[in-house]
Amino acid sequence: MDSDSRRTLRRIQRNDDTLTELCVGNAYGDSVHIGTVWCWDIGDYQRLGVSIGKNKFITKLDVAEEIATETIANDDLICRP
Repeated sequence: MDSDSRRTLRRIQRNDDTLTELCVGNAYGDSVHIGTVWCWDIGDYQRLGVSIGKNKFITKLDVAEEIATETIANDDLICRP
């Protein structure tokens, strides 16, 4: 996970109320309300899934098609509290 993705993950974990949209595996770029995460291994996806599941403010989750169809196995990104 690159440094921008780690920063976004920390915002998700802190339950940052300004972060309302999350993009996994695409190039939207970070802004105040949109975070972008690039994961490199299963551990990254698992931490991301747990963090999303506990977050109360993310209202939109966009997973790039190539990530959903080629990278993530069915149980790698599970978002649950």
